Amino acid sequence: MTRTFGSFEDLSARGGKRRKTRRKRGKGQIFTRSRNSMIGRKLINPTGGNSWEIVTEENGVVSVKEISSGTGATGNQTIFGPIELSVLHQAGWVWEEITSSSGATHSGGRKRKTRKKAPIKILCDFPSGNIIHKKTKTIKDKNIFTLEIKKDPYPKSVKKKYQNWYFFKVENAKGEKCKFIIENLVNIDNDWNKHNVVFTYNHKDFKRHPTEVKNNTLSWEFTPKKNNVCFSYYVPYCLSRNYKLTDKLSKRKAVKKSILGLSPLKNKIEVLKFGKGEKNIFIIARQHPGETIGSWMLEGFISTFFSPKSHKIRKILMNKFTFHIFPMANPDGVQLGHWYTQSHGDNCNRQWHKTKCLEVKMMRNYIEKQDNGCLYIDLHGDEGCSNHFITASGKAKEDKHSPYNFFRKRMVEYNKHFQLKDYYTVKLHKVHGTFDGAWDNSFTIEGCMKHDYNKQSLQLEPLKIGKHLFKALYDWSFI
Repeated sequence: MTRTFGSFEDLSARGGKRRKTRRKRGKGQIFTRSRNSMIGRKLINPTGGNSWEIVTEENGVVSVKEISSGTGATGNQTIFGPIELSVLHQAGWVWEEITSSSGATHSGGRKRKTRKKAPIKILCDFPSGNIIHKKTKTIKDKNIFTLEIKKDPYPKSVKKKYQNWYFFKVENAKGEKCKFIIENLVNIDNDWNKHNVVFTYNHKDFKRHPTEVKNNTLSWEFTPKKNNVCFSYYVPYCLSRNYKLTDKLSKRKAVKKSILGLSPLKNKIEVLKFGKGEKNIFIIARQHPGETIGSWMLEGFISTFFSPKSHKIRKILMNKFTFHIFPMANPDGVQLGHWYTQSHGDNCNRQWHKTKCLEVKMMRNYIEKQDNGCLYIDLHGDEGCSNHFITASGKAKEDKHSPYNFFRKRMVEYNKHFQLKDYYTVKLHKVHGTFDGAWDNSFTIEGCMKHDYNKQSLQLEPLKIGKHLFKALYDWSFI
């Protein structure tokens, strides 16, 4: 039989010594309140219907005044006490609900503050970042961001001002429906056709997401699964990763790292040298800063070259050749988030005859001091092609025994995503001042920047290209 305690006398008449209730660690009593907020509070007995008001409180012990009649009430506002709040709780007494000005009711506990959701931010104030956030609007439950790619500082004389690189971060967007619109695309040769945006949550795994290209506008809808997400034209490869790689290599006894000088923005122009052969091989990457696939190809080549599994082949190559690697030809452009140019607007791969550009001057002077140059390889990315390919100047194409013709056939054998035919035609691509036009026995590898060959993470494909270049180079060494 359940007994209802409707009055103070009933509570006091329970008899026996009060049982001390051990407070659970991390949990206070249900009636725990600060003293100031406790006095004046009302308690009601849902069963009996009567209510009491607290007039004094100290350490969980209160005195109460009867303020309404009910079962067992005296009706004369008698003050009872002292009595422990825990005893009242066990008897079924509860706080009287208070109606707030907003119409909501609560039982007297501290109001739980509702944290205001932080606004969604579009950021690109980091190395290689590039986007202009023009405006934001919300239609129903969708956030619409209007953006534009920040332009390279091309000289006025340049007619085709290519501009494809974008890289930005979206913050505080988890679970939010978003639409991104990049306006005013520079769509030369319809290169934006079939381009899908690259996204990452952790800068390790990079995936594609479908986009729509219409009227020189690129757009996509996306609901982030995490609070922060980054979008870019292709997998980024920033200065910090490059310098980390060169520092690691320089610790090897067989590798010598030299700094040729500083760029206009005081970034290092480095060259890595290894091998003891009489013939020299030169490999250059990132003349065009937005073509990040070039750095991933070079990292794949270097990682394979110095892999323990490649020990025997590496020994043969290093005895036959001396390698000179320029891993970051245009560090300023990479830092600034440019697509084609360095900080002053010069296209490095149009400077090998003029050599106005400081970066190219340093590298060309270094190369010209080396005798017996037998191979010159330039690593690039192309925004229009559907497959990787190799290109070169006219003379190299005409020579059936040129490195160009050897390597394009070998790369097709090793990598199914290479095409034998040169994607560049006379109408589309004229060679003037390029690295592969300045030296005999030279060619350029163009990685397809639209590819979606590896679903695990996009950069695994150019890393494989570097590995296949290593194998093809070993084959070529026997010619």
